Amino acid sequence: MDNDLLDKISTDLANTINNLKTVKVITVVGPLNVTKNTGKGGPFEVGPKDAPDEEGYKAMISTIDIVEGDIVNAMDKAFVIPDANSGLAGIREFHQKQVEIATKTIHDNINGLINLIKSASGLATK
Repeated sequence: MDNDLLDKISTDLANTINNLKTVKVITVVGPLNVTKNTGKGGPFEVGPKDAPDEEGYKAMISTIDIVEGDIVNAMDKAFVIPDANSGLAGIREFHQKQVEIATKTIHDNINGLINLIKSASGLATK
């Protein structure tokens, strides 16, 4: 296999692994505007319908640093002690499930990359 191609694959894999270092899950409740995204980052772009105000939007953010093992959670106080009629307790549970799914997905992706690197290393030595 061509050394330039192996170098490119190695660089691309290193960049991908570095990008997998942090998992961020954001859950926002409030009036949103969804538009088709023509660039990177998924098929849709989501943003507030109007300028967010304290009353109209509630958010939870979980950031997990896979390498360091740090987990940071931030959430509107309405999710901590939700009104029984607000439905926010269910949204909090939904957010937690999304964090679990994201963490598992990253773990599976890293294992896939490790297997890919092992396969590429085997090709390089042939």
